[in-house]
Amino acid sequence: MGKRVCASCVGIRSSEWRRGLFLLLAFFLLLPVPASAQPTISLSPTSLSFGTLNVGASASQIITLSNNGTATLSVGSISSR
Repeated sequence: MGKRVCASCVGIRSSEWRRGLFLLLAFFLLLPVPASAQPTISLSPTSLSFGTLNVGASASQIITLSNNGTATLSVGSISSR
């Protein structure tokens, strides 16, 4: 077990002890709370236009999928309509 030391035994007045405790608590209460880490998905460009295509023809365009968040982004599937 740890040793317990009373504030008055080491020469600290109770008003100083209370003030120190108050300042310590105020310090921790005023600290900014960090936001939870979350992934943030973004696409560039946000839309695609393939124009008119004949049946059986194909066209391709490049899109970039990015994670601008602060946590790992997991992509389970990608589909088109």
